[in-house]
Amino acid sequence: ILGSGIIGLLAKFILGEEGIKSYIIKRLLDMLNASIQKYINALGMTMKCKFDEYFDAKITNDKGKDISYWNFSGGERRTVDLACAWAFKDIKKKISGISSNVEFMDEIFDSAFDERGLDLLIEVLKERIDKNGLSCYAISHRKETLKHVDGEIINLEKENGVTRRIAS
Repeated sequence: ILGSGIIGLLAKFILGEEGIKSYIIKRLLDMLNASIQKYINALGMTMKCKFDEYFDAKITNDKGKDISYWNFSGGERRTVDLACAWAFKDIKKKISGISSNVEFMDEIFDSAFDERGLDLLIEVLKERIDKNGLSCYAISHRKETLKHVDGEIINLEKENGVTRRIAS
C-alpha cells in the first residue's frame, strides 16, 4: 500500500497543475508565443498575440486593450494566421529535430496585403527560405508578385477542367 501511495503522489505531482506537464507546456508556450510575436512584428504589426496553457488566444493592441480577431482586416487576420502557422512549424522543428524543406502556399499574395504588407511578407518568406533551406512554391494570380520571384515561374492555365503548363 505504501508503494502504490507514493506512486500515486508522484503521478499526481508529475501530471498535476504544478508538475512536469505544466512546466513543459509553459516552457513550450513561451517559445511558441515568442515565435508568433517575432513573425507578427516582422510582418509590420504591433498587436500582441499570446496563447495560454489551454491554447486560448489573447490578442491585444499596442495599448494593451483586448481586441477580437474577427474585428481585424483581412491583412491583419492573415498576419496572425501566418505567424501562428510558422511558429508552430518552428516549435515542431525545435522539439523533434524534424523539418520539412518544402512549403506550398496557395494564393498567399492574392488578397489581404497592401503593397507594404506584401513587401514585408516577401522578406519574411525569403528569411525562412534561407534559414530553413526551404523550397517554397507559391500559387498566385497576382501579376505584381512576379517582381519578387527569385526562382522559376511556372504558368498554368485551366481549360475544360484540366490544368496545363503553358509557355511564359
